[in-house]
Amino acid sequence: MGMSDLYDDLTDIDGVGEATADKILAVVEGHDTASGPYLDKAITAAQMGDNRTAALYLTRYAEGQ
Repeated sequence: MGMSDLYDDLTDIDGVGEATADKILAVVEGHDTASGPYLDKAITAAQMGDNRTAALYLTRYAEGQ
């Protein structure tokens, strides 16, 4: 998945606008995007529309980098 695909997927999530998607992409680009348990859980939560849980797991993922 390319960054533009990720951007489109993020903006498709209810409540995530372009500015938030840009911020998320900046964080993702600044870190190794290798899959890990927190990143996988964040993706799953985002796909289910649970943005709060996705943000929590992204934070935990970033703290571990």
